[in-house]
Amino acid sequence: MEKKVLFIIFSIVLISISPQVFAEDDLNTLLSEKNAVLVEQQQIIFEVERYSDIQVKHVIETGAWNEDRPRIIEVLPGAHSNLTVLDEDGDRLGFSHDAETFEESKYIILNQKLGNYDLVAEYTLGNFMELKDGLWTKELKSMGDVTVMIEEDIKLIFANSR
Repeated sequence: MEKKVLFIIFSIVLISISPQVFAEDDLNTLLSEKNAVLVEQQQIIFEVERYSDIQVKHVIETGAWNEDRPRIIEVLPGAHSNLTVLDEDGDRLGFSHDAETFEESKYIILNQKLGNYDLVAEYTLGNFMELKDGLWTKELKSMGDVTVMIEEDIKLIFANSR
């Protein structure tokens, strides 16, 4: 009798506690759910101005794809906002992201691309540059090529400790 009472109490407690999920969407899960492909060939451009925020552009030059096989770009870490996805003529292209808002997302899901046009996904990366001793600095490490474009008003640039 005592075991039955304990079992009933334990069952009621278990049912009354709402489950919480702490797991994040894994890239492999996202790729399989969307039947998508991770974009590996891309040019990344950093547009640096006089402040801590920068503009980041992911440029995809080659290839075409349809909505049934979308492509995924990994967003650079940090506070990001103001996403636009355009072709080289400035026409908006369809996209989505893996979270409710772009600011919470880790990935951009690109719906389709025409073969003859470059695709440009652009967003603002907040507080990217760090102010040290009156100079804006940032150490960049990348597996691929990165282009850094600097505003014309900036007169002095140090790269690789030079």
